[in-house]
Amino acid sequence: MLIREMETVIIDHGLPLQLILHAALVLEETTTLGASCSLGQGSGRNGDPAHMLDRALSLTRHIRDGEHQRLRRWIETSDVEPQRWPRMVLFFWSRVPMQAARDVARVAGHIV
Repeated sequence: MLIREMETVIIDHGLPLQLILHAALVLEETTTLGASCSLGQGSGRNGDPAHMLDRALSLTRHIRDGEHQRLRRWIETSDVEPQRWPRMVLFFWSRVPMQAARDVARVAGHIV
């Protein structure tokens, strides 16, 4: 995503990207807790909750080795302006497709 797209996601969903990333990490941890977890099952259609979770989890697939800890520390910050974020955070979000961020924002909106 470009900075303009990041700002659009923030404005459209009323959630900071820190909260969106936090929700994605929680979903990732939930789906990997056990092989018997039912979140990964479904028909794969757009209306299917498992399909929505799969699209939302596509956000965390862009985290590279060594970034998890720094991103988790960044989640604790409250600075909404992308121009003030560390470069590593901007590089992460630049790899994330806008649709993946929007999908997680929809899920995070129900959690908050």
